[in-house]
Amino acid sequence: MMVTDLNRQRIAINVFTTDYYHIRLTQEPYGVRRAQFICTDPAVSDDFRNMALEMHNNFRSSIALGQYEVNGKLGIAPPAALMYPMDYDCTAESYALRHVRKCDRQLSPQQARPGYKENINVFFTNGNDELAAIDNAITKWWGQLRTNGFPTNMIFTEAVRRRTTNVVTKFAKR
Repeated sequence: MMVTDLNRQRIAINVFTTDYYHIRLTQEPYGVRRAQFICTDPAVSDDFRNMALEMHNNFRSSIALGQYEVNGKLGIAPPAALMYPMDYDCTAESYALRHVRKCDRQLSPQQARPGYKENINVFFTNGNDELAAIDNAITKWWGQLRTNGFPTNMIFTEAVRRRTTNVVTKFAKR
């Protein structure tokens, strides 16, 4: 999602990544999933929505199939056991738009986006190319795997999920 601050020539992107999009569990194969959107906010174009969805699904596909995503210094990332294509979520979009209009570069309070998580990326530019902005944000987010890697012997358990101290936000060693 994007807002342009004309005084500073800045495009702020509030990108709601994998956790922020609704993942529909189906047996449909990966491929181009251009959707007919029913989102009503004209601030986001269908080209933007499709690019965000296609980029995520292309990256997810390369991981799911164990094809070519580099896993830091650990080689190629292993294939996923259960990873389905994503669908676009208009509710997530509305939360993103509401928050990005504040342009505060902070995570929004959880109660402002119930049931959703978020990632924030600020893209500095002299223009207002929304497609370049979403490309930058998603490529940067997925680039963390290539840069930092991800150990293959990790598991996130219910015990870890329920912790109230020493919280691990995503994964714990098995």
